[in-house]
Amino acid sequence: MARDKKSKRAKINKDDLIFLREGIYYDQVKDSYVFDTDDLESLGFFSIGLQVTKRCNAQCIHCAASQQSPELSTEKMLELIEKLYKEGCVKLNFTGGEPLLREDLALLLKKAKSLGMATTLSTNGFALTREKIREIKPYLTNIRFSLHGLEKTNDEVFQKKGAFNRIMKSIEYSHDEGLSVGVMFSAMLKNFQEIDELSKILEKKGVDKLIIFTLMSAGRAQAIFAKEFLHVSELENQLNLIRRNNKNNRKLEITLVDWRIQGQCLLIDPTGILYGYDFSEADSYLWLGNALEESLKELWDKFPYKTNYYKYYQQH
Repeated sequence: MARDKKSKRAKINKDDLIFLREGIYYDQVKDSYVFDTDDLESLGFFSIGLQVTKRCNAQCIHCAASQQSPELSTEKMLELIEKLYKEGCVKLNFTGGEPLLREDLALLLKKAKSLGMATTLSTNGFALTREKIREIKPYLTNIRFSLHGLEKTNDEVFQKKGAFNRIMKSIEYSHDEGLSVGVMFSAMLKNFQEIDELSKILEKKGVDKLIIFTLMSAGRAQAIFAKEFLHVSELENQLNLIRRNNKNNRKLEITLVDWRIQGQCLLIDPTGILYGYDFSEADSYLWLGNALEESLKELWDKFPYKTNYYKYYQQH
């Protein structure tokens, strides 16, 4: 894909935004970015997902990260976070697996926050208690929960009875503590018609943003992909219908992410490897290198999907 280095600069209302780095502002409620630069490609990897573990306390049928993996020690993970910040990464999404299974998670979040990074926690919420949310809240910019349908459907996706009610309780804890809350929804044939009703429930719970994702054909999801995959156009039609039916009556922001576009899913795995999903074939990965051993600039130079990377964050 041809790349345009120049991008029309957005008009920025900075009052409610977090300044992350020269040229980059962040809206913690909308979980979105505003750029104040004409040369987006020069920003490099400013935002990355950090898989602190691949261990999980669920068996979601669509999980693309279901493979087991060694994990960096606390000391090495702290070293990695500081190195990423010094090399230009100003936003980390702490993810997994289930990140709450790492006993040192609060320490890792604290390190990132102390450096000046924005921090998101992506979690299923099963291990989240009021005590835990109060422990980690000072180091969080916002929090995202996985939720994939109404009660019956969601529990089937998680393969865990009571999952829906447990997640809703964790959403309540987080909202009560004043955190901006988002929900991640993986769209499948079995659940996409529940988006409207679910979004109404989430709005009443004080959720700020609902992010709809298409399926990846990776990990455990390979077994259901052919049966459950929905093309992004079908999801766009569904969301447009929801928006028309709720015009001016919905504060909840709903966005759609098509994972088939390369450069949108970029992660550092629990060993420090920076990788993305290739999408050219099932279970295909783009291994860029070890973020502890190579600079982010070196890894960025090897990354072939720069335009898609920053376009994703423009539209996020």
